[in-house]
Amino acid sequence: MDCGKNLHVSEMPKKFRKWICKDCRAERNRASARRWRAKHKKKREVPEYGACEDCGKILHVSEMSKYFRIWLCAECRAERKRASVRRWYAEHREQEQAKSRKRDRKLRAENPVLYRVIHGYFAVRWSKKKKAENPEAFLEERRQYMREYYQKNKEKFREYQKQFKGKNPGYYKEYYQKKIKGRPKPPDNSETD
Repeated sequence: MDCGKNLHVSEMPKKFRKWICKDCRAERNRASARRWRAKHKKKREVPEYGACEDCGKILHVSEMSKYFRIWLCAECRAERKRASVRRWYAEHREQEQAKSRKRDRKLRAENPVLYRVIHGYFAVRWSKKKKAENPEAFLEERRQYMREYYQKNKEKFREYQKQFKGKNPGYYKEYYQKKIKGRPKPPDNSETD
């Protein structure tokens, strides 16, 4: 009909019973969709600059939150995300603690010696962090200490890992491979070497 192509009766569309080929029908559908989108499109004018809804900082349109399309700076976005995570955890605390207890029982059953070492270290660190005046500074100091300690005793750590792997074959493969599945491998010249 539109392009003048001769058609067989089997090529006639069943729904509308008009003489129209597939190409013209597709073009008509595209044009109809364009008209519908133009008619129903939300006309929202976004100014070039705006103020953050939480702190009032002036932002460019490129800094606007892409997901929610509201004026939020990066710090307030992160703070909102943290607040939402805290709310979610407060609502689901029991289930999460039950999961972690179950995981702890499983780890303790698999390797009691390793569990005691790890759990004892983190329990002591947590109590010291609670007592510290500035917890963030305390944690950064501990991280720096651990980096230096590892650099000094790198060979000792590697020797211990070899011994542990020898005594517990397949432990790392079964337990840790589930966690790192799908992650890219680190480069050979990583900082830990």
